[in-house]
Amino acid sequence: MAEILGQPLLPAVIPSLTLLAMLCAATADMTPPAPAQATVELRLTSVDEGDAKLLEQSLRHQLSDRLLQDGYRLVPDGEPAGVGVWIHLDGTQVRVLARGTGDREQTVAGGDPKVVVLEVLQLTTGLVDEVRPDQTVERAAVALQLAPGIGDPQLREHLQTGLLARGFALTRSPTPTDQRLCVRADGDALAVHTVTGSQECLADAPTTLVPQATALPARALMLLDTAAVSLDQHAQAQSEASATTATEPVPEPVFVPMAVEPRTMAPPATGAPEAANTPPEDAEGSLDNRIPSFTMTGHGGLVGRGGGTDGHFGFRLRTGGRRWLGGGLELTMIPAVASNLRVFEAIPAAVFDWRLPFSKRGLVALAAMGGLHVHHYRQGGSLGDRGTRLGPSVGTTVRLTMLGERGLVAFAGLRAGWSGGRWVHVLSGRSTWRRSAMLIGFEVGLGWDFPWRGRS
Repeated sequence: MAEILGQPLLPAVIPSLTLLAMLCAATADMTPPAPAQATVELRLTSVDEGDAKLLEQSLRHQLSDRLLQDGYRLVPDGEPAGVGVWIHLDGTQVRVLARGTGDREQTVAGGDPKVVVLEVLQLTTGLVDEVRPDQTVERAAVALQLAPGIGDPQLREHLQTGLLARGFALTRSPTPTDQRLCVRADGDALAVHTVTGSQECLADAPTTLVPQATALPARALMLLDTAAVSLDQHAQAQSEASATTATEPVPEPVFVPMAVEPRTMAPPATGAPEAANTPPEDAEGSLDNRIPSFTMTGHGGLVGRGGGTDGHFGFRLRTGGRRWLGGGLELTMIPAVASNLRVFEAIPAAVFDWRLPFSKRGLVALAAMGGLHVHHYRQGGSLGDRGTRLGPSVGTTVRLTMLGERGLVAFAGLRAGWSGGRWVHVLSGRSTWRRSAMLIGFEVGLGWDFPWRGRS
């Protein structure tokens, strides 16, 4: 019958088929697992409360939906993420900065809000895909599932924004370690319950009812409160179940000695050593901390000098690193009134400061200043004297500053220095007003801090 070189065909083919099957099985086992979902931190800021603020809210809702649809996980502000996205809107343009394995920045010119939104959506998703995550961040998230019976499409947007603000991450592709928040209509109310991410929403699950409010913001707020409680309770129940499983005794494995044939160790390879892992960038270098900013502040308080205490007020303009060195100008004014005498003092000065961070939003600002002391006085009566005197002024301030949302700045601090000299006013042979050159004061103030270009 059939032979190869005088040997039967079937015995020669069987070993080859067996080897091929073993190779196919090994190749199937080596298939890499599906990559984890990349995490994205989305941060938006604007310069005012007008049209830019409305455009910011629209972009926040639509960008969140787009990134979730593309398979990314959104994490709350300030949390570690593989990709950081910062978008700043002003009156003329929109700046988009994406930060991952590399940094990319693009600008979209202002114009029709609908066109601007479409351009920013396309640009942002393209930049996020291009920079790629610089680290793998494991983060449990919430998948929001609204039943078809809920007819308000804006309810999902309000819930997504509210959950992010309360510290919950979001996803559209939940895993068994995630949670699924289920919302459905139940008559005139909304029913809410939470299940594990790998489960589907249950029609007969225990739910919490939320009455339907007439206004969308009120309905969304009540639903958000109920959803947060439901998610926390479900997470706590999962943690307790995991703890109970972990405490169950596990039988110790029985080891059976096996005969192992001795083998010689192969000599180490002489190739180049493996490259050390690059440590992740310091968390302090967030998008807001590394960009230059422009700050306008107003202050007021009390200043004490030998001879009395006076009120003071003024303002400061500053530019420089938001948490680094900077400089600017300051004008402080000190009005005073005495018997038949009016005094007005102004201290214009150049300022050099250093901002030191002490928390996520806290700063300690140390400043040194130098300038002029302008002393203007006017005595009462038709024969009263008037005049203006000048003197040098140097001093320092220490301010405890908090950076709030949307660029708001609030601070309190101390100032001290030497200014002008010794001032004495004499009327009818007696002193009516006197102040020494040394001063110390207390001040509080508010202002606005906003970035003026992207980080280099």
